[in-house]
Amino acid sequence: MPGASDGSRDVTGGPDVPGADDRRPGAGHVPGGAGLVEVGETGSCPTRLAFDLVGNTRNPVVLWALRNGPRRRGELRTLIGGISAKVLTETVRRLEGYGLVAHHNGHYALTELGETFLGPIEAFGTWTATHGDQVQIPGKP
Repeated sequence: MPGASDGSRDVTGGPDVPGADDRRPGAGHVPGGAGLVEVGETGSCPTRLAFDLVGNTRNPVVLWALRNGPRRRGELRTLIGGISAKVLTETVRRLEGYGLVAHHNGHYALTELGETFLGPIEAFGTWTATHGDQVQIPGKP
């Protein structure tokens, strides 16, 4: 794509997009970019950010737990279950860094951007409910 005359942009970390392969929140963002961008075999495109967000198991779990409104940290731990205080703190800080969660007056809440991520999380749940029994899990009969 570098030097492409069709107006497409290279988002693989070339000079047009410094730090595109960086894992920090917002790194590699292409202002005005639209969805999927074909970039070859590296897999580095704006959609990769979405996979990074759901790749950490706790991210969608915490976002989903906040879907009905703000919660205190203890309420979140109870609602989620099986999450240590340390892991919850790390997760909400990471989500704050992404701009998906805000912390005000002892409560965590979804930001407007965070609310937009509930649709994709719900879509994953719907897909799993429909096709989960067809997924082959290594080591399980």
